[in-house]
Amino acid sequence: MEPPRHIVVTLNSAGVLATAQRAIRETVDVVTFCLHAVEQGDLSAWPETETMRFVLRFADEVSAEQRKAAYTHWLLSKGFQDLARGVRQMLEEAFFYNGMVARAGELRTWAELQAAEQELRKEANEMWFSDLLVAVNKRLTTPLHYEREFLSLQKVRNCLEHRDSTVQERDLDPDSRVLRLRLPRLKLYYEDAGQEIELGIGAVVEKDVEVLTKVVIMEREFKLGERVTFQADEFHDIGFGCWAITDDLVRRLPQLPSKGGDVARSADDVGANERPADET
Repeated sequence: MEPPRHIVVTLNSAGVLATAQRAIRETVDVVTFCLHAVEQGDLSAWPETETMRFVLRFADEVSAEQRKAAYTHWLLSKGFQDLARGVRQMLEEAFFYNGMVARAGELRTWAELQAAEQELRKEANEMWFSDLLVAVNKRLTTPLHYEREFLSLQKVRNCLEHRDSTVQERDLDPDSRVLRLRLPRLKLYYEDAGQEIELGIGAVVEKDVEVLTKVVIMEREFKLGERVTFQADEFHDIGFGCWAITDDLVRRLPQLPSKGGDVARSADDVGANERPADET
């Protein structure tokens, strides 16, 4: 009889972040570029190129401002959808990773490993976003620092995607009566007489002044009936905020014990199942 083989498969926490990082990088690049083009471009007529075989004309022609609003909404809706989907996939990977760490000492055969993987991925894929976030948070080494930020990103995405970017009653926080986006952003500043003086493009500081950085929380509020919109530089900041909250989660993932029969499959090897773009 052939002796049993011992196979060690390693979990890699970096794989949990990979899906979110890819979505953030691609989305921020494309949406920031296109929003800037919309803000700077001539939108007085439908776009035309020399290679078009025909031009579409409609009876209800729109103004440049209407066209700008429509283009901006489409870009932001798609951008937030992709950012939220990347975060969702990362949470599913984190749920799988945490579950495999918890079961590592119990898995002794390849069949047990495959069964555990299928069970964990199915469970994660069927959860609502908020429930999935709670389940992941429970198994981290310390609680998430940016839980409210995760949820606010999802709420803004829902408004853009399902309500044509116009804030409705169901989008509002019951206490503050606003839709609020909360995300980390990087603050560049120096101190003067105990005050923090934030630096922007073109800012000038005196020689030998120490320039400092820190992460602060950015907030945008939208009232009932207001349209959710952002400019190119704001969306770029939103991308940084998404990176910060995903990086915060991955830093809190548990690690496998260093001894004793651990069997797990790398999170890099299997991508998260994609959840339909319903409202979650």
